[in-house]
Amino acid sequence: MRQNQRILGTVGTREEVGAIVRKQIRFQLDYNITKEWRFRTRFDLNWLPDNNRKEVQNGFSAFTDIFFMPQRSFADLTMRVQLFETDSYESRVFAFENDLLYSNSIPAFSGQGFRWYLLGRLDLSKINHIKIKNNISFFLKFAQTVERNQDNDGFAGDFPNLLITSDLKFQILVRF
Repeated sequence: MRQNQRILGTVGTREEVGAIVRKQIRFQLDYNITKEWRFRTRFDLNWLPDNNRKEVQNGFSAFTDIFFMPQRSFADLTMRVQLFETDSYESRVFAFENDLLYSNSIPAFSGQGFRWYLLGRLDLSKINHIKIKNNISFFLKFAQTVERNQDNDGFAGDFPNLLITSDLKFQILVRF
């Protein structure tokens, strides 16, 4: 269990200083099915007091990663499916994500929804029948977050109660 403390700033015209103790429990399980298939499951639960309402705000996240990494193969694949639900932005949850080479991603999740992503790598230098002088690798990540739309303003298309955000990242690595 981890505890974080934060100092509140100015509220209105009165300066209010206090410590918020954020408590968190994390459970993670890593397991290998075969040499090529690996799974990781994580549950996060956090809670913190809300000084205005004298209540406790909760945040929850659960995800499963699936790794497919064939030995001596030219490609591998990573997939994640994640559910999250928090009472407010203050009780948000964070989750490290696998990403493209030399980049990182630790998004914060609040509200109610789910996220999934697919990350793939293709290494042309490991394909036997392709003869290339330099090592060339391709990386691709597609992610999508589906959240419950709190303010239903504007055009929402076919799903007026959902806010859908998609990300696409692409990278080419050339080694000389």
